[in-house]
Amino acid sequence: GLDLSELSFTGVERLEIVRGSHSTLYGSSAVGGVLNFITPCAGNTDGFTIDADATTGTFGEKTSVRSENIFLNYTDPTGFYLNTGMTNVGVKGLDATVDTVTNSASFNNRDKDGFEKTDLFGKIGYQDGNSRFYFSYKNNFQRKDLDKGAFVDDDNYRLNFVRNLFTYGASYQLYGGFGLKYVGGYSAMKRNAIDDSSVIDQSGNFDHTYSDASYRGTTTTHELQGNVHIGSTGGIVGAGVYEETMGIRTHTYISSYAYDSETNLDTLYLKSTTKSLFAHVDLNGSLIHDELRLFSVAAGMRFNSNSSFHDYITYEINPSIKVADRSLFFFSYSTGFNAPSLYQMFTPEKHYLSGITRGNKNLEPETSFSYEIGFKQAVNANIDFLLSYFVTTVQNTIEYVYLWDKNIGIDTLGNDFQRDDSRGDTYLNIGRQTTSGIELSINSKLNEQIYLAGNISLVSGKLTYNPADVDISQTGSNHVQLNSNGAFLTKRVETLGLTRRPNTANVNLTYKPVNKLALRIDLKVVGSRGDVYYDSELGPYGALGTVLVGDY
Repeated sequence: GLDLSELSFTGVERLEIVRGSHSTLYGSSAVGGVLNFITPCAGNTDGFTIDADATTGTFGEKTSVRSENIFLNYTDPTGFYLNTGMTNVGVKGLDATVDTVTNSASFNNRDKDGFEKTDLFGKIGYQDGNSRFYFSYKNNFQRKDLDKGAFVDDDNYRLNFVRNLFTYGASYQLYGGFGLKYVGGYSAMKRNAIDDSSVIDQSGNFDHTYSDASYRGTTTTHELQGNVHIGSTGGIVGAGVYEETMGIRTHTYISSYAYDSETNLDTLYLKSTTKSLFAHVDLNGSLIHDELRLFSVAAGMRFNSNSSFHDYITYEINPSIKVADRSLFFFSYSTGFNAPSLYQMFTPEKHYLSGITRGNKNLEPETSFSYEIGFKQAVNANIDFLLSYFVTTVQNTIEYVYLWDKNIGIDTLGNDFQRDDSRGDTYLNIGRQTTSGIELSINSKLNEQIYLAGNISLVSGKLTYNPADVDISQTGSNHVQLNSNGAFLTKRVETLGLTRRPNTANVNLTYKPVNKLALRIDLKVVGSRGDVYYDSELGPYGALGTVLVGDY
């Protein structure tokens, strides 16, 4: 799975955000939205350019954060270009145990954790009127200090992460609006977590435990597209292959007990392949009759064939109509799917009593559908606004659950330390997530020097779980407890206020006193929301609870 701390804007020219389910164009995982990071091509002017910046700050006592960025580009008049960049980020003073340890006599080994990240990026390419090609490379390296568990620091627990990402592509524009395009990529990651012997009390004693876990994975993408654009009509047809691999090795040694254990998933050769065919078309009503020129529709479909589960089809349709020269009504309906990860399906960890594995080979893809209705209006040449209402529903959401002995009452689970009530843990398709919202945005040019823009988003969401959706062949009819909120699935469960970005509002004012100088002020308002944390009081051994994060 993606760690959001990986993301950076090193080697990124712009970011496109597409809301809703869009697996038709973007494939698996596009169930709720798409972030499209676009790398820079040739510069606007020939020659050499450089861009650099540095930031620093603090977020509390004995804390610091800093970052340095540099980007260089060379563009040749022939169409050849070369660019490279680096981002370095450092954070010190993170402490997840603050305000959680109330016993003054307990051992509080607060080590003020740190986080370091370095991104290196390079791209080479060529473009002219009809053809272009590119090859890019990005290296992401991270070093993190980890905690021993919930609210317990660890002075010798480190995680090193590295990802090498290659992307490449080529396109050629033929005559008559026809073109061919190839895009591809290869990503290899390795995450290594080492927990050396750690201090456990005020006397300086160690726990005499060493663990080393190595996680590796690769993804490979190939996609060939044919494009056509004639007048007000455009279309794309293509085929693609997406492949994932995964490997895990772990080693634990406890010298005080002469305990030595190793696991190796590499010999399982875990692999998943998705093949797809897709087509998308944009049509204007003038193709049928000139009186229908104000009506347009975009539609598409993708057929997916995965090596681990059955075939799946996604589609989307987006009609719109201009009710006046500057007024547009639009509607969209789209579907998506998200394939289960290799870990969720095949990780072989097995409970010694129940024989139930954490991996669930019977998992189905998460599926989604989205619809949006909206209105765009240009008041005049200098002012326009957009108002829209949107809903996204994800079905078959994959949830991590704990399993408990079906022969013991839920209220008494974990009360007898002489017995083991646990029956393992696994992944199940049991959730339904619904997100809806309203968005209003306005852009205006007050005069030749002053620009004003703003938007407001009101978002709500909920998760619903139904015990009838539990796969008893995987759980052995044992009690099912949700890790996400600690609830037992003895009845229908509903969670409100998802841990998503809450209601937000943004306003920015730009003033350009002269052509080459811009002064800007921004105001952002963020509403309150629920965030998750580990709550030891939920269930026999704890689960994720919710705490309110205030507005600001």
